[in-house]
Amino acid sequence: AVGARTELRVDFTVQGAVITSNITERYLAEVAGRPLDTRFVRQPCPRNELDRAPTRIAGDAPRYAVEAAKQGVRGSVAVYFYIDEKGEVRMPAVQSGPHPYLMEIAVDAMKSWKFEPPTSHGRPVLVAAAQTFDFDGGNR
Repeated sequence: AVGARTELRVDFTVQGAVITSNITERYLAEVAGRPLDTRFVRQPCPRNELDRAPTRIAGDAPRYAVEAAKQGVRGSVAVYFYIDEKGEVRMPAVQSGPHPYLMEIAVDAMKSWKFEPPTSHGRPVLVAAAQTFDFDGGNR
């Protein structure tokens, strides 16, 4: 048997489709010329199709250490994430930030948040969201 090699390149962005698909299955479907099973491809619901904006019902603000404030660790951190059909935060991530410590505490805080499940036409849906935290040195 002769082995074949192929280069695998993955481009990922937090603000796009959430895809839970087997890449091998996708490749084989394309090679075989048959349609890909899209049951596991999920698209976030557009904001203009939501019944109302998501409302946070649980979770704490980031714990900003007094020592970090004293050392001048300040700035804003935008966390991008998804809210699933159960109101759970999924895939919180930061593209960049003023300091690794601030990025870490912002993402850690988001992991504890819970929302009322977002709905569109009365049905629970997946949505993309963002939350900005401002660390100005006076917050704890």
